[in-house]
Amino acid sequence: MKTLALCFLVFASALPLFAQAPLSGYDVFEVVTDASVPTTAFKYESYITGKSIRGMRSLTPILTARDVAKLDIETREIGAAPCSGVTALFLPSAKAKLQPLLSRNKEAEVLIAINSTPRASFRVDKLIQLIEHSSTLFVIYQLETTKEYQDAEAMLKQIKSGQWKEPMKLDSPR
Repeated sequence: MKTLALCFLVFASALPLFAQAPLSGYDVFEVVTDASVPTTAFKYESYITGKSIRGMRSLTPILTARDVAKLDIETREIGAAPCSGVTALFLPSAKAKLQPLLSRNKEAEVLIAINSTPRASFRVDKLIQLIEHSSTLFVIYQLETTKEYQDAEAMLKQIKSGQWKEPMKLDSPR
């Protein structure tokens, strides 16, 4: 009986380690290639190549919207086509949060999730360079209609104000 109680106590205390940290709407996660931390799968389609990108990411974000000084929607020309996207200018303090990841793995990558949806992966060393040069990170967030643009603006306003709520996940039809 004591063993059963001890097992239950250990299991109950371990659950918070595997619980996903609350998201902020603009979250940057470590892309995990080993079993060193609790992970979850991600998948997104590259807008540029059309390839499906899959991998594992940490449960807890390294950077959140609180690490972003400026967040905006911008349109840039990629190739010959205009692409809308979300730009983020990170606070200088974000660099210190990324350094341990880079010191463990020089090829480390992060996953950028906007509105809890994986959008892009990016090399950590390049992200640190952007932060050092006070440059923005541009992540394609294609907006086709005026309504999509207005919804994205409202979402960014919520993220900036700290009032963002994670979108409800709809159950898939059976």
